[in-house]
Amino acid sequence: MKKIKRNLFWIVVTTLMTLIPLFFGVIMWNKLPDTMATHFNFRGEADGYSSKVFAVVGLNLILMIVHVVVALITAVDPKNEDDAISDKIYCLILLFIPVVSVFCGVLTYSNAIGIAINIPLITQLFIGLLFLVLGNYMPKMHRNYTVGIRLPWTMDDTENWDHTNRFAGRLFMVCGLIMIMN
Repeated sequence: MKKIKRNLFWIVVTTLMTLIPLFFGVIMWNKLPDTMATHFNFRGEADGYSSKVFAVVGLNLILMIVHVVVALITAVDPKNEDDAISDKIYCLILLFIPVVSVFCGVLTYSNAIGIAINIPLITQLFIGLLFLVLGNYMPKMHRNYTVGIRLPWTMDDTENWDHTNRFAGRLFMVCGLIMIMN
């Protein structure tokens, strides 16, 4: 609970960041088609469509709700260890859904108004960068019940936790580099 009070400002700011695509969608409302592509396959072809109302309002409100739930769940450790998740890791967690929200909003709205974007390439670069960031922070995480490689044997032993997350962090970084270079 202390983490929520200490980070309430950032929870509010990142929640508002999650809604940035909604505000741009409302501003662009008349330029957007009534049916918008909201899902794309690996070739970048639209294969899922939604109404304009759901694409602009519904998806962003769902992401906002998920963001708030993740922020609250992550802040409350079952063992009441307030320092189990460092403030840097918590800020990274708080930024994840807003960044994904803006990324998806840009791709969806660009496609809807006819701006050609190489969606598979941009998505691959985005996910590769995400893996690099996560891989960088994984070895620095203390044992906790919310983020990291949480297996029975890592939760029982701090040394095992450290070795496992250090190894996983390296794998994440290698995978991220491969995705970016590919």
